[in-house]
Amino acid sequence: MAAESSFMKNNLHGSVQGEDGTGTPVTLALAYEKGNIKGGPLADFLNEAIKIVRRGKLISVAHGDRFWPKLSFSAFVGNVVGSSAIAPGTPTEFFTKKGAYSANVSTLGTGRPYAVNVKLTIEGTNFGDANDETLLFKNFRGLLDFGEGVEGNEISIDGEVLGDIVVTNGANTVTYSQVS
Repeated sequence: MAAESSFMKNNLHGSVQGEDGTGTPVTLALAYEKGNIKGGPLADFLNEAIKIVRRGKLISVAHGDRFWPKLSFSAFVGNVVGSSAIAPGTPTEFFTKKGAYSANVSTLGTGRPYAVNVKLTIEGTNFGDANDETLLFKNFRGLLDFGEGVEGNEISIDGEVLGDIVVTNGANTVTYSQVS
């Protein structure tokens, strides 16, 4: 059994990347993300627990409807959109399939609502771990907000993970998905 890392990571040790659904994914590394990504909840299965009660007494628990984990993060932006529609574009363009990324393909498939994969990579090898760890949030559909700020203009992205969440650390891969 592999032990948990003895080095606790924080927001300085991660990086976030978006990936579209083409055969060789179009990617965008978020250079100025704020290190505040948050995703979940996670459970053994991404399904509600239905409690069956008879006369006030729990008699059974069963898997019910799928629940949709949330994902949110924010990034500083120099521009909301770029001055041309030529890649690389801005995070706003990438997550809305506009401008430089208007030809992107949804991870849900061609002609479907636009979704992307979001990958968080947490650095481990520089701190004595055998591997870096990745969390892949599949089929993320997010809504963006823009805000002007003293510390920098930023976008916030909040949405739902419509696919699996896959966590990989070396040879260990754990997938959080709905009951099949």
